[in-house]
Amino acid sequence: MGVKIHLRLVFQNDHDVLPEKVVVTKAKPSDRTQIEVLIDESNATYVFDRGYVDYEKFDQYCDTGLFFVARLKKNAVTRTLYSFRLPENSSILSDEMWILAFKSKQLFYY
Repeated sequence: MGVKIHLRLVFQNDHDVLPEKVVVTKAKPSDRTQIEVLIDESNATYVFDRGYVDYEKFDQYCDTGLFFVARLKKNAVTRTLYSFRLPENSSILSDEMWILAFKSKQLFYY
């Protein structure tokens, strides 16, 4: 039997990163089953790895004003709505607002 540790970190500043919440589960369930446990504040930006991607949940987050960043799955279909300007010498490669659709459903995310 294995276990997974789901960890929520808080970035206080450039140097201080603190663990704020830890959830331990059995290894078998999908990571995305824990997304609701980790998200409980509206004044934060959440960053997810691909294992937590749940497009329907992300649609709900957009509707309620929760901010998030996620690595998309390889089969994600996107269309850029707007590209934001970045400061000179930025280490960020791009900052864009997208429409995202997947499979036969037309679910959109901004």
